[in-house]
Amino acid sequence: MIIETHCHTSGISVCADQPYKKLIAVYEAAGYGGLVLTNHYNEYTLRRLGDTVDSRVERYIDEVRKTAAAAEKCKVMLGAEVAISVPSGWAEFLLFGLKADFLRANPELYNLTQKQLFRLCDDNGIVMVQSHPFRSQQGHEPQDPEYMHGVEINCHPGFFRDREKVTAFAQKHGLLVTCGSDYHGAHFKPYGGIEADVSDVTALAQALRENAYEIVER
Repeated sequence: MIIETHCHTSGISVCADQPYKKLIAVYEAAGYGGLVLTNHYNEYTLRRLGDTVDSRVERYIDEVRKTAAAAEKCKVMLGAEVAISVPSGWAEFLLFGLKADFLRANPELYNLTQKQLFRLCDDNGIVMVQSHPFRSQQGHEPQDPEYMHGVEINCHPGFFRDREKVTAFAQKHGLLVTCGSDYHGAHFKPYGGIEADVSDVTALAQALRENAYEIVER
């Protein structure tokens, strides 16, 4: 099945303009069999969601529950796009294989260094992929390849996909490559994803680690 690996809903991500029900309708109409809901996970976003760290994480997780409940044909999985500080400024990383209890136990992922985040993810079977590593218009650049599992071909309609740069960087450093639409709302379309036969977040992470998937670009 085709799986979206990068999308956002307005219930969590400030920059998104469509609620979860609309998101599901769009992806089911486009024939996707699954999606990883990777809402923004940073201090600014989380502070808007509640008065305590625990309540913020529960609301973040609940957005995935509600999205899954609204789906009829599409398998919805928990993910995150974590923003952290790096020497060049800041960077974002997609997390695959994420479980609710991991977030509850580690609610402030955005305060970690890249190395700390990678070690934590790797120890817990979570795949960490840098989002849009060549989106220089927003100050993004490739980060330390030793402390990530992969890099992303990003199909956001407002930026170049940089497939060649992403692929070359991945090959040079032995990294995996994912693809995602970076869907934020009404003027977006499901442009990308991966094709894989997976049943849950654990199987998704395993498929990525074993390269048991195909890139989908539309």
